[in-house]
Amino acid sequence: MRRVLVTGGAGFVGRRFVNRLVNRGCDVVVVDNLYSGKPLEKWMHKPEKKFWFYCMDVRNFFREYPSDRFDLVMHLAAIVGGRIN
Repeated sequence: MRRVLVTGGAGFVGRRFVNRLVNRGCDVVVVDNLYSGKPLEKWMHKPEKKFWFYCMDVRNFFREYPSDRFDLVMHLAAIVGGRIN
């Protein structure tokens, strides 16, 4: 079983990637600020799925949780066509 972190997992590409990981039985942690994504409610209320969602900025997440806790980090987070504050 792999523990996978997906940043930007609520976006167009991220949602499809997360769907495959969850269906393969991976422990999936998604970090997204929902700036342009949609909530991932599909798995949030299913206790048999190992899925965690953090609605926060990726920069703040890595201050609390080092990336070495994960077997794989898939970085898909981006702000397209906007400014970074």
